[in-house]
Amino acid sequence: MTADDTIAAPVYSPVVVDMNELVFSPTVEAHSFVVKNTSESTIFFKVELTVVECCSVKPNKVILAPKQSQTINVTWVKHSTTGKPLQLLVGTIIVPESDEPGDMDSILSRHADAKEGFMARRRKLILKKPCETMLYSHIMKIRWNEPLKEDSSNDGTCTKENTSNEETVKEDAAEENTSTSTVTEKEVRKKKSPLPIFFQNVFKLGSKK
Repeated sequence: MTADDTIAAPVYSPVVVDMNELVFSPTVEAHSFVVKNTSESTIFFKVELTVVECCSVKPNKVILAPKQSQTINVTWVKHSTTGKPLQLLVGTIIVPESDEPGDMDSILSRHADAKEGFMARRRKLILKKPCETMLYSHIMKIRWNEPLKEDSSNDGTCTKENTSNEETVKEDAAEENTSTSTVTEKEVRKKKSPLPIFFQNVFKLGSKK
């Protein structure tokens, strides 16, 4: 497909998506959004994820009748370890009424150019072909609300300070006990120690008389 085969997508799109962002969080597993067909033609659209292993989309392919709306459910698969999708793509294709009905894959296989344009959805291209098959795309962002990690630094600091305070108190008490025991031992020694030699001699002299 060359640049001559494509033109810029018009401002008007026959498909309206009621939101442009999905927010997942640990407490919310599923989200829904509505795709509306505002045209008088049948619309085939497909929803894709950048990492399909993380989220499941139901339904993935839908045929919208004129003036019809469809609710799409997106579920976050928690046990997936392949990564998190950044965006969700809603691609729509309008097929002329003369075309045979079929699902999205068969429509795209019959319109190889449309399929190539569908793969180039980021550039929002539509085809300029005699069959007037048109392609539109919508990009929905996906945001993740991560749980806040509990800050245990304060608890650790408090515990450490409390521990140091307790150790200081214990040391002070030990010193007090040591000084008390020292005084007590001195007093006991004073009581048990004999009289000085001078007084002993005086008493001896007195006893000789």
